[in-house]
Amino acid sequence: MQSDNEKNKQLLLNRIKNLLVSQSDANAAAKATFFCDHFFKRVPYGEMIDEPPEVFAAMLNSQCEFVQQRKHGELKVRVFNPDENTDGWHCQHTVVEMVNDDMPFLVDTASMAVQELNLGVHLIVHPIFNAERDKRGKLKSFEPVSTKTSVRESFIHIHVDKQSDPAVLASVESLMKSRMSSVRVTVEDWKPMTKMLETAITEFGRH
Repeated sequence: MQSDNEKNKQLLLNRIKNLLVSQSDANAAAKATFFCDHFFKRVPYGEMIDEPPEVFAAMLNSQCEFVQQRKHGELKVRVFNPDENTDGWHCQHTVVEMVNDDMPFLVDTASMAVQELNLGVHLIVHPIFNAERDKRGKLKSFEPVSTKTSVRESFIHIHVDKQSDPAVLASVESLMKSRMSSVRVTVEDWKPMTKMLETAITEFGRH
């Protein structure tokens, strides 16, 4: 049986998705509503009660625009203070958003980078999507399950202590890019090393 919070969350999500459908063509609305369900899947209702559905709809439209173009292997990062006039939504915190190929250690690395800058973390949301893109990296659709032509992509959304200094915002973005690049190198090295270790163990067992 659903709790009151679960029921209220679903009602709110339905209102958000109705707004998304009313604001976009069918293709864009399908992407945005799918994104909505996955983005908020593990976000507690208590984190959503202070904002009207219009704010969440504007945020999701902004995020869908952000992930619209990305080539395989590319990391996209933005660190900003959402403004209702320019972004269509607002937030009491500074927002860090990243879209990347899905791989281990991304959230832990992002969290450590924020801590390194002595910034408090207020929210982390980390949905994983199966993205279908064309040869130029333009998003065609989100797929409910992995396919031969889709790529698992990681979307990380973090709220940190409000920062107004452009230099601080730039330093957060720079550090995120550096740390995420290190993760990619580590993961790419880790897989062949693990395979070599497994081979060595197998060979050792034959003697």
